[in-house]
Amino acid sequence: MHLRGLDLNLLIILDVLLAERNVTRTGERVHLSQSATSGALSRLREFFDDQLLVQVGQRMELTPFAEMLAEEVHDVISKCEAIVDKNQKFDPETSTRTFRLNISDASATVVMNNAISLIQQQAPHIRLDISSIIDGPISEYLNIGVIDLIVTPAKLVSSQHPSEFLFDDQFVCVVWSGNPLCNTGIDLNNYLTSGHIVARFSKMIGWAMDEVFLSESGYQRRIDIVVPSFSMLMTQLIGTNLIATVHERFARYYAKYLPITLFPCPVNTVPFDMKLQWHRHHDGDLGIQWLRNVMHSSVSEIDPLS
Repeated sequence: MHLRGLDLNLLIILDVLLAERNVTRTGERVHLSQSATSGALSRLREFFDDQLLVQVGQRMELTPFAEMLAEEVHDVISKCEAIVDKNQKFDPETSTRTFRLNISDASATVVMNNAISLIQQQAPHIRLDISSIIDGPISEYLNIGVIDLIVTPAKLVSSQHPSEFLFDDQFVCVVWSGNPLCNTGIDLNNYLTSGHIVARFSKMIGWAMDEVFLSESGYQRRIDIVVPSFSMLMTQLIGTNLIATVHERFARYYAKYLPITLFPCPVNTVPFDMKLQWHRHHDGDLGIQWLRNVMHSSVSEIDPLS
């Protein structure tokens, strides 16, 4: 079908190009060769009289016109997919679908360890593409179709899309079991004067939830070590006198395998909720509904920290 000279099939390719910003990956997602995908990009450039994607260093960037198009194009494609999906069935046993999930390594430890086992049992042919995008609001990646499902703190959910409660959590302090604080406990004074190890995931200082929480509390701690993930934080803690402030469910998991001790956080902590969020046009998507159910059933219950 054509609209004013544009093959509407090209909009599907354009949607993926604007999300992936990479010809090869786009071709893989739409099942075209690299040359065919490059040809489609050339036709789109000619139609819109704009380069759409330009080489900047080692990567492709969107032109200002393409930035303006991205969300609108994806919204059109999503609406079309929603119409088609209304009469589509989803059979986990036979589906070869790829689901793209954005989740931190801390939340993945809480949910995905059990979920992946269930997924392999129920849907042996699907593919799960897990990422931890944090450069900018995650909802923007949902808007342009890079992500199908997000696990995010409740305070960061977008009002534009549906969401639901997944699990609650709170902050705890974690130290190596050889740390002298294991004998004295952690009070506010030694918490603030001891060295800390923290996880930061981008150039945006203070992005991690524990840093936001402590900043809002009015306290300032001494940060000695910064690492790029929660998992690295836990392993690098061993053999040091540092303190880590992390999510309790995540810490409980690592306490099964590492010589660490958990303490209540001496700064008044407020429990927080983690939520699942998906695009509004996929609210009736049976595949997304199935994956949401699997993730809900994979969250383990924990006892309160004494």
